[in-house]
Amino acid sequence: MGRSKGTNSQLKQRVARRLRDARLARDWSQEQLAAALDVSTQSVSRYECGALALSLDLLDRAARVLKISVENLVGEGPAGLSPEESELIEGWRVLGERGRQAVLETVRWGRDVLESRRVG
Repeated sequence: MGRSKGTNSQLKQRVARRLRDARLARDWSQEQLAAALDVSTQSVSRYECGALALSLDLLDRAARVLKISVENLVGEGPAGLSPEESELIEGWRVLGERGRQAVLETVRWGRDVLESRRVG
């Protein structure tokens, strides 16, 4: 039984988004990733917008050069996490230091508010 077109499209878009996020997390340009994969910058752009699917070989090479797992590129998120938790983790990976600090401060503030309500 084959996958539906919708499922394939969703997978291609998820891989595209995760490829871009992983590249940005390493502070790489599309040109740098293209050089590491031995493809054109135009190909990287097309992979990242979902216009072109990565071959299995290229998927493996991309994971290796970006120092992430293939599962991280194609999976729906780490086991046991909700979609919102996965979105937070993916967003965290592309934030700069100031953005990460702001997120941590917000989380700590929220935790402190909840703890004060339990005690008081």
